Amino acid sequence: SRLEEKQRSAAIEGKLVDLRQAMRVRDMEVAMRIAATRDRLCWLAAYYSLVLSFAGARHASMHKRGVPMHFDNFFLPLPIAFTLMPPVLFMYQLDFALQPTSVFGFRIGGKANRLAEEANR
Repeated sequence: SRLEEKQRSAAIEGKLVDLRQAMRVRDMEVAMRIAATRDRLCWLAAYYSLVLSFAGARHASMHKRGVPMHFDNFFLPLPIAFTLMPPVLFMYQLDFALQPTSVFGFRIGGKANRLAEEANR
């Protein structure tokens, strides 16, 4: 009877350890997904900021030349938005591939390290 109780408690302890380990793994996966999503949102915000700055510069140059604004020329042409996309996607992948370094004061590279740091917090 006493031996059976010890065996039962050992089995329960083992199951609890397994459950705790599974919960730690799940929590780490969720944290990594959240960190990756935050990183993508930052890059997406940078892309839209770049497109918006190009649109603002285009608007200012057209306004300076005296071109009247109407529906046909108010919005940024689509080829410009698609032209800006490959460099941003390239930089996104380059950030993942490079070792951590600083270029003109901006941290580039080491994305995997940053995501792991954020997930561990």
